[in-house]
Amino acid sequence: MKFSCEKTLLTNALTMTARVVSARSTLPVLEGVLISADKEKIKITGYNMETAVITELSADIKETGSIVVPAKILVDIIRKLQDGIVDFEVGNDFIVSINCGLSEFKIVGIDPEQFPKLPDVNKESSFNLNQNLLKSMLSKVLYAVAVNENKGVHTGVLFRIEDQILELVALDGFRMALRREKIEIKKNKNINFVAPSSALRELEYALKESEDKNITIDVGSRHIQFITEDVTIVSRLLDGEFLNYKNSIPTSHNYTLSVNTRDFLECVERVSLLVSDKVKNPVRMVFEETNINMFLNTSLGSAKDSCSCEGAAENIEIGFNHKYMIDAFKAALPDERVSLKLNSALSPCIITSEDNDSYLFMVLPVRLKS
Repeated sequence: MKFSCEKTLLTNALTMTARVVSARSTLPVLEGVLISADKEKIKITGYNMETAVITELSADIKETGSIVVPAKILVDIIRKLQDGIVDFEVGNDFIVSINCGLSEFKIVGIDPEQFPKLPDVNKESSFNLNQNLLKSMLSKVLYAVAVNENKGVHTGVLFRIEDQILELVALDGFRMALRREKIEIKKNKNINFVAPSSALRELEYALKESEDKNITIDVGSRHIQFITEDVTIVSRLLDGEFLNYKNSIPTSHNYTLSVNTRDFLECVERVSLLVSDKVKNPVRMVFEETNINMFLNTSLGSAKDSCSCEGAAENIEIGFNHKYMIDAFKAALPDERVSLKLNSALSPCIITSEDNDSYLFMVLPVRLKS
């Protein structure tokens, strides 16, 4: 194999694929990226046996072929090269030569036959989405995914399409994030699947904010693939029954308040400065007629702050995990104002847009000590 290409293009492609490569693996081949050259383009693949990222780039290809190269050292070398054309050649015994300007490197590659075969996606359904839209939707929900592997299916995001409405839902037992959007798909069919958050974070990183570029999503029985112009991500799907999230959302509310999103967020951030990994206490919120007063007491000291609001909640006092509230309000940005919906000191707090129903965030309260 022998090709030449721009350093910037090669760096970007390697950086994207290397993100999923295992830093340490019992199989050395899984610590590398598979580089393949056909007559038209270069394809670089990273795979950790759960998620695969494949990038494609243009190059001056002199000889076709393939090789597996240790990902970390290759990325480090290419990044440090001076700008210009990189010459890449595979010789005998899988020795890889990399030349750019006055720099010359030779590193030992791995037989590409050892690289595991990627799973086939037996496409059962397929639909297209605008890349910008999907990137925005993912940014609203990924923060609420469960990080505890014991929660299985809830370590992923539910994609649900019904009556041309796409909903993305993530939850971890203490909070929930829901983002919905009306879409147009050729076949008006219901689609449900749960994709791992690890793969979706790679997808969010790969998506370009573009008004006119689409992504194709192919859903199989056990796997899914996301295809953009130059990146393909293949991932397993998560098995298990996702929580019936609709039943957990209160259908009515005793109190609805309007707050400035950034003011509320900054108020919680200030009060929670006294919380650390070793010192943890909930933020105590007292809802009054025109203010939400926030208090925090820890062994480090105490803090008090206040945020104005429109609407009253009759002196309800609720405790919240500061991080959960901060994450929800960061996701609500850039909306200038949001609605807080409450029922009692022990019921969930619902956060929605004041302009539409495109998202809904729910945070469960923490029981306060008297």
